Amino acid sequence: MNREDIGEKIGIVGETGSGKTTALISIAMAHPNDMFYVIDPENNFKIIWYELGGPEAIPNITLYVVAGYEDIVKYSEEITKKAKLNDWICLESVGRLYVEAQEHYARKVYGTSREEYYIMQAAALKEKEGSVNRPPTFDSFREWSTIRDDFNRIFWGILKKTLSYEKQRSPNFVVTSQTRPIPMKEEVINGQRTGQMVPVHAIDDALSMFINLGVKPDGEKHVWENLWTIIYTDRDRGGKITFQVIKEKGRPSYPKLPKTIINPDIKSLWLAWQDALGMVK
Repeated sequence: MNREDIGEKIGIVGETGSGKTTALISIAMAHPNDMFYVIDPENNFKIIWYELGGPEAIPNITLYVVAGYEDIVKYSEEITKKAKLNDWICLESVGRLYVEAQEHYARKVYGTSREEYYIMQAAALKEKEGSVNRPPTFDSFREWSTIRDDFNRIFWGILKKTLSYEKQRSPNFVVTSQTRPIPMKEEVINGQRTGQMVPVHAIDDALSMFINLGVKPDGEKHVWENLWTIIYTDRDRGGKITFQVIKEKGRPSYPKLPKTIINPDIKSLWLAWQDALGMVK
């Protein structure tokens, strides 16, 4: 099976306001005959969608705004049943979806919200140690494994859907995520400063591709290992969306990408990406 036979698996990452949602909508504008099913835990997608014309201008988007983890489970199951060949399944703000999985765990296990549980943890730390020298979090590897498995039940359920077709093009998959700075320090070897900046804390291999950017995306770290194309978006001083390909797997080598999309027509953003990457249209 060729890469072109099994659809796209794309991550779009960047700071708040960098154009992630705009980039996602540009894909829908460039593929008006395909359906786009969008799960949004923050209700931000609708704002950008309507700024660009809303359902009248871009009618091939179906938006699911989630109010909690139960909605995420329900809508993801509904979408995976609906999605057909060439359709797009989109998870907006995948970091927030991971937080919802943590919230679900805290309420089921401790009977309170994640934030309240962290406050209780901080109070217990202060009482035991006299101060809070580390951020409160869930206690054990077992707890985090349970949360991750719960989240991946949704993520992998969708991903398997997009890999389930043989000899025909399958649904496509897109996630977006906000990025946060990686704390950096100057490298010191044998007491000598090298002039190179390195992360203050060890970075998991799954996130090592982001070190040169100095940022990392929110969400469960192994999400990014399972996507084939990862694009980092930003805006220049003039407000134009810029982008950089961080990861590209299984596609024929592509020419050097333009740093900035100059055409103000947002539909051209995705078309330019397709041309630059050699994507199937």
